Amino acid sequence: AFGLPEFISAVLPLVAVILVSAGALSFSGTPSFHKTLVNLLRQRFGIEVEDMGEIPQIKGEEVQEVRFEADDMVIHQGEQAEAAYLILEGGVIVVIEHEGRILQVVKSSGNIVGELGLVEQRGRRTAWVMAGPEGAKLLKIPYKELRQQFREYPQLLYLLRMYAWAVWEDQRMLSKALEGLAESSSI
Repeated sequence: AFGLPEFISAVLPLVAVILVSAGALSFSGTPSFHKTLVNLLRQRFGIEVEDMGEIPQIKGEEVQEVRFEADDMVIHQGEQAEAAYLILEGGVIVVIEHEGRILQVVKSSGNIVGELGLVEQRGRRTAWVMAGPEGAKLLKIPYKELRQQFREYPQLLYLLRMYAWAVWEDQRMLSKALEGLAESSSI
């Protein structure tokens, strides 16, 4: 079987590595999905978001903490998207094939992965995600639980769409920068 390590080491024009830190986010208990989104929009993208007041924690029988050892696969590109994950401890490596290039994004605690499948209509995973070298502790939030909260708090869906747009824009800008770098190195 052709797995992620083989795919990464395959001959592709350029590999870029981006480190994404959510800053000094500390959690007492389980973090709030909406507060995590607000922090990411403010700290990572410089987007000011109005305080939405108190939105209850997302709860449900299927919301659970999951642990992954180093290099364990969390998400496989192309599979049906059914949950988003808050990174509680450790980190993950997100591998995206974008316009013929491989982008590798390292995300640490305080970040979210798996959210794009909820925003996109296709419902398929757009990237591979694996636990980083120190492993990862994640909060798995099924989309059905998120959709329920969106019905009660539509502003949360707006925040998620804003975050997804900012992530897509980051990928697009990086791909363009890599394209320019590749063109200048071939001169």
